[in-house]
Amino acid sequence: MRSRRFSASSIPPGTISLPGALLVLLLITSVGAPPVAAWLIEPEQYHTSAHGTFTCLECHGDIPGQTPHPDPRHVNQRPIRPERLDACMTCHDQVVDDLDSGFHGTLTVDAPEDYQDCLACHDPHYQRTAGMETRLDPARPRTERCSACHVARDGLPAPADTDGADGRCMACHQTPDLSRPAEHARVQAFCFHCHGADAIPAGETLSPQGVFIHPEDYRATSHADLACLTCHPQAARYGHTPQTVETCRSCHSAHDEKKAHDA
Repeated sequence: MRSRRFSASSIPPGTISLPGALLVLLLITSVGAPPVAAWLIEPEQYHTSAHGTFTCLECHGDIPGQTPHPDPRHVNQRPIRPERLDACMTCHDQVVDDLDSGFHGTLTVDAPEDYQDCLACHDPHYQRTAGMETRLDPARPRTERCSACHVARDGLPAPADTDGADGRCMACHQTPDLSRPAEHARVQAFCFHCHGADAIPAGETLSPQGVFIHPEDYRATSHADLACLTCHPQAARYGHTPQTVETCRSCHSAHDEKKAHDA
């Protein structure tokens, strides 16, 4: 693998190019895609991406050796990690030669150093190949979109067949369908991994300001059937804190305070 200029060691710790710093704040894929460095993956969008035939472990092969996973200490880490660039270059090393020649895709390049952050412009989970946006137009019936690449099927391949870890990756990382009650419980389990009062190693690795909840107490509340993402829609991403929380009035209409107290 060639790693000239774009090796992880070539980027000073804690730095990011200006274009990357700006673009990482934006939705850089098609409309409706999650933000950069979200923890949840929308399976249909991933399946139709340029990397849709890859298993999770082909790019995240270090994850099985991480203990714990997820690690609460990393929830606010910088989204663009330099070591990920070498993973991109494993397959895309021609990009280095192209930049040396003054172009990248259809762009003319005057400052190759501004292109050190692949993820600033390319979401690896949703980046599509040229021409796919038209073929996969959401306005078209799903049967027509699927047949753009292969014969019609009843559904997407099962995560157990595609994520390289017997479905364990997508058991947590698949975007939930909150119209299904069981998905609310799955999201709660995901969040309680760190935020449960008895979570390990949350109590040791999170700051004293961390929020910890007894799952049994939560299940006794009027919100027990709701996924945490209902009130904390920005929670499933890096840059975990601070985040905007939905107001009560997102679900509850305003009422007269005196009448409510007298009821």
